[in-house]
Amino acid sequence: MIKGFESKVTKIKSLGLFMLLFIASASVFALQSYEVDSKGSKVGFSGTHLGMQFYGEFETWQAKLVLPPQSNPSITATFDLTKAKTGDFIYDSTLVEGDWFDVEKHPQGSFVSDVIEVVEGGYKVSGKLTLRGVAKIQSFILTQSGNKLTAEFPINRLEYGIGLDSDPKGEWVSKDITMRLDLSLD
Repeated sequence: MIKGFESKVTKIKSLGLFMLLFIASASVFALQSYEVDSKGSKVGFSGTHLGMQFYGEFETWQAKLVLPPQSNPSITATFDLTKAKTGDFIYDSTLVEGDWFDVEKHPQGSFVSDVIEVVEGGYKVSGKLTLRGVAKIQSFILTQSGNKLTAEFPINRLEYGIGLDSDPKGEWVSKDITMRLDLSLD
């Protein structure tokens, strides 16, 4: 009778362990889809103007991330170019003008991923960044540390027509602008 009882206890323990692993696995997979925005996370940019570093941020944006191992991983993001701020009145008033972000014609930018692959420490992401109606492929590593995702990658502003009329050679404002992502997945 004890052998039969021990066998049942072992089966119950095994079933309990299986259920615990199943629940834990399901919650890990469920945590692979996120909606993030400018409340608690940041999307910023930096470059140089006359050799001096400047930093800016998109104050209003939103993104949806579906990360591996989910099927059909994707990242879609939109950001309000009218809300790009550097903290410098002259820069901020220039950014919205026709030669720079041209917010009258193009008030919104976007990013839509094509490929997301798991790499050591995060994800390799490739997709279309659209600014001023111009879409270009951008690739970057999205590094994960706990519930934080970060990335930093350069874009050539001239490829998007940003500042092309007033500074086509990048003599005043750097051609390469560094994009920075600091996302909190809370």
